[in-house]
Amino acid sequence: MTSVNEGRIGYSRDYIYSVPSSIKTVNITDANKIGAGAFANCEDITKIVLNDGITSIGDFAFQNNPWYKSLTDEFVIDGDNVLIKYNGTKSNVVIPDTVKHIAGGVFKNNTKISAVTLPDELLSIGENTFNGCTNLTAMTIPKSVVKIGGNAIPDTCTISVYRPSAGYDYRSTNRIVLNSSFATGNETYYYIVNDDGCAEIIGCATTSTELTVPTDFDGIVVNKIGDYGFANCTTLNSITIPANILNIGKYAFTGCTGLVNATIPTTVDTVGDYAFNNCTGLKNVTISEGVQALGEGAFYNCISLIEAVVPDTAKYVGSYAFYNCTSMVTATIGTTAESIGDYTFYNCEKLENIVVGYSVKTIGDYAFYNCALGRVSIPSATVSIGNYAYAENDKMTKATLRKNLLTIGDGAFRNCGVLATITIPATVTSIGIEAFENCSSIPKVTIPVGVTEINDRAFSNCSSLANVTISGAITRIGISAFYNNAFESIILPETVEVLDDSAFRQCANLKEITLPDALNTIGDAVFLKCSALYRVSLPDSVTSVGKSVFFYNNDITVEIRKNSGAVANSLLKQQGVHHVIIDADITAIGNNVFDSCYELSTVTYGNEAVNPGEYKLSPAIKTIGSEAFKDNAMLRNLIVPDTLEKIGEKAFYNAIQSMYNCKEVTVTFYFVNGTISENVLKSQNICYIFVGDGISVIGTEAFNNCKSLKTVSLPDTVSTIGDNVFAASNGDIVLIFRGVDEVIDNSVCDGKLDGVAHLIVDKGVKKISDSAFSNNPLLVDLIISDAVTIGNYAFYNDIAINRVTIESQLYSIGNHAFDSCKSIPLVVLPETVREIGSHAFYDCNSMKSINVPVGVAAIKEYTFFGCASLLDISIPDTVLSVGDYAYYGCVVAKTLDLSNTLKSIGAYAFYNCNQVKEIILPNTLKSIGDYAFRSCSSITEISIPDSVTELGDCVFYACTGLEQAEFGFGITRIGNSEFYGCVKFKKLMLNGDVEYIHELAFYGAEDAVIYSFENQYVENYCEENGLEYHELANDFTMSLTPPTKTQYMELEELDLSGLALNITYTIGGERTITTGYTVSGYDPNVIGTQTVTVTYRGVSETFEVTVLPKEVSFITATPKAAINSIIGEDLDMSNVVITVNFTDGTSKVIESGYSLSDFDKETIGNQTVTLTYREKSCTFDVTVIDYIPGDINGDGIVNMKDVTRLVNYLNDNEAYEVIKKALDVNGDGIVSIKDVTRLVEYLNDNTVEIH
Repeated sequence: MTSVNEGRIGYSRDYIYSVPSSIKTVNITDANKIGAGAFANCEDITKIVLNDGITSIGDFAFQNNPWYKSLTDEFVIDGDNVLIKYNGTKSNVVIPDTVKHIAGGVFKNNTKISAVTLPDELLSIGENTFNGCTNLTAMTIPKSVVKIGGNAIPDTCTISVYRPSAGYDYRSTNRIVLNSSFATGNETYYYIVNDDGCAEIIGCATTSTELTVPTDFDGIVVNKIGDYGFANCTTLNSITIPANILNIGKYAFTGCTGLVNATIPTTVDTVGDYAFNNCTGLKNVTISEGVQALGEGAFYNCISLIEAVVPDTAKYVGSYAFYNCTSMVTATIGTTAESIGDYTFYNCEKLENIVVGYSVKTIGDYAFYNCALGRVSIPSATVSIGNYAYAENDKMTKATLRKNLLTIGDGAFRNCGVLATITIPATVTSIGIEAFENCSSIPKVTIPVGVTEINDRAFSNCSSLANVTISGAITRIGISAFYNNAFESIILPETVEVLDDSAFRQCANLKEITLPDALNTIGDAVFLKCSALYRVSLPDSVTSVGKSVFFYNNDITVEIRKNSGAVANSLLKQQGVHHVIIDADITAIGNNVFDSCYELSTVTYGNEAVNPGEYKLSPAIKTIGSEAFKDNAMLRNLIVPDTLEKIGEKAFYNAIQSMYNCKEVTVTFYFVNGTISENVLKSQNICYIFVGDGISVIGTEAFNNCKSLKTVSLPDTVSTIGDNVFAASNGDIVLIFRGVDEVIDNSVCDGKLDGVAHLIVDKGVKKISDSAFSNNPLLVDLIISDAVTIGNYAFYNDIAINRVTIESQLYSIGNHAFDSCKSIPLVVLPETVREIGSHAFYDCNSMKSINVPVGVAAIKEYTFFGCASLLDISIPDTVLSVGDYAYYGCVVAKTLDLSNTLKSIGAYAFYNCNQVKEIILPNTLKSIGDYAFRSCSSITEISIPDSVTELGDCVFYACTGLEQAEFGFGITRIGNSEFYGCVKFKKLMLNGDVEYIHELAFYGAEDAVIYSFENQYVENYCEENGLEYHELANDFTMSLTPPTKTQYMELEELDLSGLALNITYTIGGERTITTGYTVSGYDPNVIGTQTVTVTYRGVSETFEVTVLPKEVSFITATPKAAINSIIGEDLDMSNVVITVNFTDGTSKVIESGYSLSDFDKETIGNQTVTLTYREKSCTFDVTVIDYIPGDINGDGIVNMKDVTRLVNYLNDNEAYEVIKKALDVNGDGIVSIKDVTRLVEYLNDNTVEIH
């Protein structure tokens, strides 16, 4: 890769790269190899730090590097014992024995060198190491070397090597093999002859599965198996070692993964380090008596080995001897062994039984780590148990520790989870870190008197430990020493000075504790998660309390006893305390006292009771220190006396934002003397302030610069507010005025609300006095809850208010109340408002909507002047007048809905409402002032009703979109510049007897055509001013545009919106009539299609509508009086009121359209008649009675009236009501003049028979 960053160019094999010149030091932390040329030419790097794991460094890795050049020792060794530079001048170089690796090119081109001695333990030689050493003629390469890099040794240099080895494999020419070989059967043995004349096997090549080591090679006695002698002979299953073998070297059988059985004869003195390393198939090994030492890692990772018996002759058992023998079940350590080395049986995870020889004095670190031991018995000779010696033995139930034991190492029994029986001898003076950690079954323990310190995590997570006795003069209890123990109580010696971090953490049964007087330090989390702990007594000697000492306890209460009268700084900082009781006589709280007490629910004094989230301080408190309540997440209300003088900086604030910050703090001042001090809460991180009733004075800057302040609640008793009380805040404060005496005083907040964005005049306040909140340019939100009166100038010049909510029974709004509130977008006035003062919303030029409640009688002058964003103007029917300039400049209002009872429109009332497209003037209107609709340029037509008799000058001045107008009969005068500049004006219809038209009335509207009924004045005016005149006559044709709505529900009134009559006069001229016509033919009670007739000046047109039936809920039939029906007569329903009730709650009375049943007119007596209408029925009662002979008219009397009625009936039987049964007076079956004669005879002689 190539980089263009400025810096030195480096080179590494196949690429170049740029290192920025600003890099001076390179710290390598986790590499194992540095490639060739890695830092070559990096001339700005002055220091390179190599980590211990580096084993390989390539040629010229540091070429031309200042750091490399600065290395001046003869042999520079770094990394994992890597020789990286040679500065010597010798010809015979002896490389130090500590060197394991030689970096590439270290001796490159060194012509001075003629001989080199390599260390016996050397592992690798880098590329080009001796390349160019032309005087180097011979070199012996140790058998330990496993890797040689390319061109490492000059071809001219004779190399002496051992076979097999990496030296032997390096090249096949110019080499001398130092050892001999012996072949027999499938085996070839490589050996050397030592000074004693005996052979040492240094290599073997075999394909056999079974092998017996030869006793001699052609007569040369074999007495040693050397290092790597049978390494990686993977075919071997079994090997027999003869009795003449005295020593088995390092790694002798390493990697013989197929080897299953091996016997080490009694003649062998030493088994070398890692002799059987990674013989993963080795199951059985016999170590004969006579073997005196097992080297380090002798059986390392022999994962199939089942048993190990170390003979009594073996005094030395090396570290790692049986490391990771994961199949081993039993093991015995001989009687002469004085120590068990580190990691000896590490991870022998199936090892259940171990016999430790009685001479063992020390047991090494991790000796039995992660075994399966069930019981452990430590001999009396043992004085120390190493770190983690028995850790992770999760089946151990009992450990027997005997006298003379002095030290129990770190983690010695860690994670022995079922260990239930153990006694610590009285001789023990040191219990290490983590010694019994996670021994969760130990029930009790006694700490010996000689122990002066309980170390970190010594009994951590001993979850069954319910009884602890501390015998000695303990001065320190270490980190997590008793973490998660089970005791309910513990007595601490008076000598304890330090409780270190987490000492009693998660002791879930601990309920109450008294800390000793000598205690001066409590570490972090000491009582964290002691879930039953409910009370702690804290002495005044404590000078340092760590973090999270009290967290997740049982609603814990900490008592702070009086010391000097002031709570010390940081006393409970970062604690999880729930409740604090402070002595009532304390006068000061220091810095950071409750800092980060996330769970602190209450603070109180004496016996004073408080609610959760309340901290109530006594009247004695005068000062509170800095950061005292920082990050008190449960603090909701700090209750302080109004005599409090000072709160220190950032008492509630933390610059680091988190869920624990004091986000919603209220500070409540309770009444003592009625005055809140200056600056008392200045710059504090609080959200709410509540000022108690009766307090009347708030001092200068009392709440200044409170950036998180959201809400301040004041009583209306406050009469004086100092300067800048709310200033320099976040600018979003909600200020609430509560009702106490019902009145907010004049000018109390005039210009005083910098920082307040939201104002709530709350319940109980009935009156907002004059100028109460005027001149507050940052106020943006206003809610009025209960006020009846808003005074003059109450919110004058509050230019940023953008929301007004009025919830109260407001009655009156004073003059200029919201004058110049330029940001209000919307106002909804309650329906109780009856008075809106002049200029009330003057220049509220952002207001898009406001309602005028029904009941308001007048829109006064300038009320909505300059409301340039008002979208709609709707004036209720209670308004009788619109004052001068009332809606002047409402330039974006699109609709204008005038009161139907409106009588007057003032001058300039709707000036420049240029987006209004339609204006409908009510028939009640009497007068229109000058310029009333000036510049309403979007209206295209206007009709002035007959009721208007006064029309001011310039009314339609510059209505540039106006095309036509119709003046009613009341208009007799057209004033100055009435249509001035109405450039599209085409038609004016005059219905009245116009007597005067100003000479400039149509200036700029000269294309207008004037239509009028015969009027010589108008005709002359038009002739004189170049206007076209048309005289209207009654001979015209008319077409009709139906109303928009043609479908109705039953009982719904006719809606004529959209109805227009298009008139075409025979003399020429057309116009559209929208008033002055009559309508007939519509009956909302008649279901179905109806034809409606519209008549104008004797000419009619029709349109059809459809009336749909409503759903009937029920019907009633109510007689006005008892109903008597004469036999034979049809039932007379004229005295029955039939009411139909619909499902929508409406009803109507009908006289037809129903049916009757269950009535028999021929049967005398009482009957219940059923009336049915649209499938709904009801009943009523009638009585059928007999008729009186001769009573033709049915009035119950027979007289001449009946004769007259009978004669009239005979002349016109459809026009008169009669009793038909009585008509046939003579009974001949025919009604005729004869019946008249018989009736007259009867009246003269009542003996005459009549029927």
